[in-house]
Amino acid sequence: MSVLAPLVGLEVQQVWVWWSLRLVFDIGKSGGGTYVDVTHFEFVDPAGLAHQVNVEKDPVGAGRVLAVLHHRVTAATAVGWELNLTFDNGARLVCAPEAKYEAWAALIPGRASLFCPPGGDPTYPGD
Repeated sequence: MSVLAPLVGLEVQQVWVWWSLRLVFDIGKSGGGTYVDVTHFEFVDPAGLAHQVNVEKDPVGAGRVLAVLHHRVTAATAVGWELNLTFDNGARLVCAPEAKYEAWAALIPGRASLFCPPGGDPTYPGD
């Protein structure tokens, strides 16, 4: 079972943009909230068009991710530290490990926080 399986079925309630992008699934109802943070990633919009998003360099480009607001996660995996989220409107978000920093993080109440280590971790078996 995927360590991100608890995200499946959750609705994106908010999308925050600052130095990274945060998808908020639970606004603090269950012990601190449920969210995923990403900075540089590929976003495939509901029409199937792929976009490279780098929130630090172009925060306006992150606006296209609003397409998942009020949509639910249908699949969530982190194989080889590559984060893959699929949504009920056909959109997808893919965040690969970065060489020098944590590419993504996830907070799921009742589970240990997940942080993709710099470069990924070859000893991590994935989902």
